[in-house]
Amino acid sequence: DVVKRLGHLFGCLLDYYQRDVALARVLIAEALLPRAGARSLPLTMDFLERVAALIAAAHADGQLAGEILPFELAMHAFLLYVGGVLTVVNQMGSSAEARRALERALEIHFRGLRPPRAARPRRRKP
Repeated sequence: DVVKRLGHLFGCLLDYYQRDVALARVLIAEALLPRAGARSLPLTMDFLERVAALIAAAHADGQLAGEILPFELAMHAFLLYVGGVLTVVNQMGSSAEARRALERALEIHFRGLRPPRAARPRRRKP
């Protein structure tokens, strides 16, 4: 499931950041606010491309319906992840709390892109 995979990916990073908040602040600043020519910019773009590939694969597997823009959806997911990052690095909550909130946000975000559920047969009363 795309939401579970993204939740796992982003959640592992949130756990990592919580273990060393001071280092996390340096890493996050470099990734989110890179200077011109910063080495982190291509790494961040590569990360987003990989997230987009994960979303495209979910679409190809039928987990997402209709026309989608994988890179744009990757950016949306990344923005939701940034909320979790801010929670952890500013010590407003634990990585576990940030993970749960992120997974709920991702589920809401991707809900409208899910294919409709097949009609389930109704049980007849005896």
